[in-house]
Amino acid sequence: MYVLEEFLCLPAVVAVFVQSQAGIVLNPVERDRISRRRSGDRLGRPSRIFVRGRGFERPYISPPTVQIIRQGAPLAVSMLDPSRTFLWLIDAQGDIRIAPEQDPSYASLYPRRVYLEGSGRPDHGLKHADLAAGASYDRVTRLLRLRPPARIGGELRPETAHDGLLTGRWILNNDSAYNARKTRLDFKSMGQKELRIAFELLRATGTDTSDITVHAFRPD
Repeated sequence: MYVLEEFLCLPAVVAVFVQSQAGIVLNPVERDRISRRRSGDRLGRPSRIFVRGRGFERPYISPPTVQIIRQGAPLAVSMLDPSRTFLWLIDAQGDIRIAPEQDPSYASLYPRRVYLEGSGRPDHGLKHADLAAGASYDRVTRLLRLRPPARIGGELRPETAHDGLLTGRWILNNDSAYNARKTRLDFKSMGQKELRIAFELLRATGTDTSDITVHAFRPD
């Protein structure tokens, strides 16, 4: 599948090479796009995923609450609502996407997402695939009922002390099906090393990460 994608992208790659050899300066938007994608390549190729028994969660839709974090557009950590958990993802283009897991607007956006009591999943909650869909949700992915490609994902959760009170800090983890070998179509596992790279990419956007700690789960 990726071979076909690379073939389709070949003209663009050749064009960039010819332009560089001819001394043609790429426009800032194209140069920035290539830079972000190369940064994301530190995590390897993006992968589609498949999760059995969760077809009712479709369609995957990028929410209006999403923030796209990149160089020049850092995440304002101090402005995040500490009563919320946020989902984050590095998409196929190398951008970091983040949005609250729950929001009143999601009930109409994801009406079919109602889970069994005790599942631990919030009704009408955001999924990492919704964030990925904002960057790439091609016809092949839809036809095969897969989740859109992405590189890595997880949660950004408020940290609590032993007494249950908020500390004012945040925990960046890798709790997402996009990190598990059993769900990724490339059979890779995204653990501590990859989460650390994601943290470095977040910091490279200009985000103040001094109040963020990294905690990796062992992917299933």
